[in-house]
Amino acid sequence: MSNNSTARDKNLVMKISLREFYEAEAVQKRFWGSHREIILAENILAELTRNKSEKILEVGIGDGFLLFQMRQLGYEVIGIDIAMKRCRNARKNVPDTELIVADARFLPFTGETFDAIICSETLEHIPRHQKAISEAHRVLKIAGEYIVTVPFRQTPVKVLCPYCLRSFYLD
Repeated sequence: MSNNSTARDKNLVMKISLREFYEAEAVQKRFWGSHREIILAENILAELTRNKSEKILEVGIGDGFLLFQMRQLGYEVIGIDIAMKRCRNARKNVPDTELIVADARFLPFTGETFDAIICSETLEHIPRHQKAISEAHRVLKIAGEYIVTVPFRQTPVKVLCPYCLRSFYLD
């Protein structure tokens, strides 16, 4: 492969939008409730400390596994994903749940709407993720819970506090 064709291929990759990437990735087969997903869901659900009538937003819904688990426990949930195909796929698993195609950096909700926001294994995929954190802070009720999980031990994890906007690394 020549240097020109490599550069051209690189430019093509750079022109694919974030939405297009996740639309294409959404068609890949996944296992419903893999061992890792189950453990992650158990840990997230353990963090939800309020009553079952609370309103929860999940950012980056994947196939809807966590939404399904929260619905089973009686939570009122709304899910967003940047990829329409992910919302369509999740609709099969959580048919009575509101699913919205939206960018986490531009949430289509009024301020202080949610008691809890869950962003699991998603934040690390969002360019300018500080904007997504600020938006979550905007739509989160005062004293609400913002639960974020990111892959650990793969790369250093930098955390940005949505309240004071200070960042730090997890050891």
